[in-house]
Amino acid sequence: MGKKIKVILEQGHRIKKTGIFDFHKLYEEMHDWILTQQYFFNEKDYTTKDTDLGKEMKIVWEGEKIPTPYIKYYFKIAFQLKRLVQASEKLVKGNIQITFLANIEVDYKNKWRDTKLSNFLFNIYTNYLIKNEIKQYSQKLYNEMIELQTLAKEVLDFYK
Repeated sequence: MGKKIKVILEQGHRIKKTGIFDFHKLYEEMHDWILTQQYFFNEKDYTTKDTDLGKEMKIVWEGEKIPTPYIKYYFKIAFQLKRLVQASEKLVKGNIQITFLANIEVDYKNKWRDTKLSNFLFNIYTNYLIKNEIKQYSQKLYNEMIELQTLAKEVLDFYK
């Protein structure tokens, strides 16, 4: 496993909303955006359960993209929905929280970790020679996650 560099910190960026929203539209638009950006996408979890207060859902998405042979983007998006009740044919009423996490992994193929010498060279290469390039890729991934968050906010705020 290569070295991971946090782009969005441990707690993640969170979006919360209580009210009426079109979850199907949110799901589809975010999913389409991820595919348009050419991420390899996996839905790790999709669970629902009925409670006395409404339906609860948990969905976890993971995605990765390889912009260079040395750098890999990784993101995780977790949806938590509570107290969901049908408000109309397309809309639901309830609470939603979306958490976005992202990081970059350098040397994700582990080509620089076999010996002490190669590990030493890895540290020089990563921390000095391509430090600015890594910062640029980190910023690009961060901007993409902000763009996806903005899309989610726009869809959620549509039904204010």
